[in-house]
Amino acid sequence: MSFNANGTEYELVYDSTAGILGVIEESSGDVSIYYIREPGGELIARLHPTEGIRYYHFDELGSTRLLTDGSGNVTD
Repeated sequence: MSFNANGTEYELVYDSTAGILGVIEESSGDVSIYYIREPGGELIARLHPTEGIRYYHFDELGSTRLLTDGSGNVTD
């Protein structure tokens, strides 16, 4: 399934063999960013071709508190 929003193409993919992740790809020019989500839609991580992986950490209200890289270092 794909759709266009404000000139950006999005593609929704579900890996039925793993049964755990939904991935949204955002393509804008040369850059593709992959947003990794749980089946319920909750954001887990973002994979960027130059920045690498960033994991999202949320507070009890669901607000993003920080992002970490693959080594657990705080990036944002």
